[in-house]
Amino acid sequence: MSGCRALGRARGHIFTEIWKLMGFETFALALTDTPSTWYRLPRTPDRSRIDRSCYTQNAVKTPRRTNMADTEPRRPHTGQGMTRRRMFAGVPGSAGGIAGLAGLVLLAAGCDVRSQPSTTPGDRPAATIRHLARASEAYLKLQRELRDLFQTRYPKITVEIDDSPGDWYQKFVTQSASGTPPDAVFECDCRLGASMRNGLVEQLDPWLAKEKRFKADAWHDGVWYASTYRGKRWGLPWDGGSMALYYNRDLFKAANVKEPDPKKSLSWDELVNVAQRLTIDANGRRAGESGFDPGRVVQYGFDPTRGQWQLYVYGAGGEVVEKDGKVPIDTPAAQSGLRFLEELLNKHTVAPSPKFPPPSPVRWQDGRIAMFYAGVWNLASYRQLSTFNWEVAPTPAGKARATLGWWSMMAMTPGSKQKDAAWEWIFWNVSEEGLKHAVTTGVSMPPLKSLRQAFAQPDKPPKNQDVFYEEIDAKALRAPGDRYGSYFGDYVTEFRNIFNREFNPVWNGQRPVTEAAKAARPKLEHLLKTGEET
Repeated sequence: MSGCRALGRARGHIFTEIWKLMGFETFALALTDTPSTWYRLPRTPDRSRIDRSCYTQNAVKTPRRTNMADTEPRRPHTGQGMTRRRMFAGVPGSAGGIAGLAGLVLLAAGCDVRSQPSTTPGDRPAATIRHLARASEAYLKLQRELRDLFQTRYPKITVEIDDSPGDWYQKFVTQSASGTPPDAVFECDCRLGASMRNGLVEQLDPWLAKEKRFKADAWHDGVWYASTYRGKRWGLPWDGGSMALYYNRDLFKAANVKEPDPKKSLSWDELVNVAQRLTIDANGRRAGESGFDPGRVVQYGFDPTRGQWQLYVYGAGGEVVEKDGKVPIDTPAAQSGLRFLEELLNKHTVAPSPKFPPPSPVRWQDGRIAMFYAGVWNLASYRQLSTFNWEVAPTPAGKARATLGWWSMMAMTPGSKQKDAAWEWIFWNVSEEGLKHAVTTGVSMPPLKSLRQAFAQPDKPPKNQDVFYEEIDAKALRAPGDRYGSYFGDYVTEFRNIFNREFNPVWNGQRPVTEAAKAARPKLEHLLKTGEET
């Protein structure tokens, strides 16, 4: 019999004598009669168990908490309502003497824990994993750079980047169906729900629960919205951030209009007034003036990004998805916000509208839109603009202050043969070390609170960079499904499809908001209940 197995047989008797010497006869008896649950099998950083022969096979597995804010395992009871901490409390020298004795016992039995695998990254088992990359060339380059940095830190884990041309999601589905899924993937907020429903991504709560490096309070509130479905987390927030009001300083100056306050949101009424003064047709007339031609606009005052219509529902005091799965977009408050959006396009005519298509494309990047509602992820490309000066300001506020923001995520697959290595890779990407590099490229707003200052780049525009962090204030940041526990109620693409079919005629000025809202609500609620898109 090996020394380790002998220890497993003898440990009850050994500790019985220890407790007798200390005067705890009751506990001494309990130790010989009750399977011990004291010795948790230590884990190496790659999450593998160390030499199991050093521990008894009948140890009771401690249940884990599922609360994301609590990553510590439950402490098992040892009998008589007494915990280990209570047992040792008040015992002279217990912290050192008993721990030291236990260590000597292990060594004497031939179980030198110091000889077990090291916890340093360089001593992890060798593994090769494949990461499915996506997005623009800037993002592909970033993922390759992160791979190189990661491998200097974890030299035994080789990360192969799959950035081959083609539709990334079709590749993901096809590879998974053929039994050769990637180990990790840069997922999208628009696709993660489908991946979750089809079993393409691993549920990460168990991994986070046992990950000692994970601290829930280290993350900004709201960063998990797009990664959460059915109350569970399926990805680690990596790329994204908040949306804000970008504006062209040169156009404001030319029109003699005061720039927005970086500390205070424009009201919706103020937004309309400013946008009208900055909207100009081919004859030089401004929106709202007599003779203004909405079909020949050469400069718009505002692009509201109507694809983010939920902002206007929230801003009017409405709701998109309730806690019970209802979709009350036909309530007076929700309709008010949607009507405001429609009027920006077709009544005030300060925004690009399909009802009044301009003679040529009008884009903010070309200096022909004064204000534009857009995300922080555009910083890298907008910083390349040299034709005009620009800044950012808070999201305009209606009856209620509401903001939008989300993070796309790093995910791993249930079919991976190297899950421990895949976890190290995706977790490293959202660690301080990984995120710091992503921040310097200007394509991401770090979800970790500790990196707020790293995000600031005072030598680059915009000057008002703090605006982006003010926009993720927990009191204002919203996402469809945040109260329901599932981003867009599980069905991002399908939800948007139904809404767009009903509301595209509204943006064209061909259908009233009330009619579209009443038609869309039952279809959206049916989607959330059955998964059927009608």
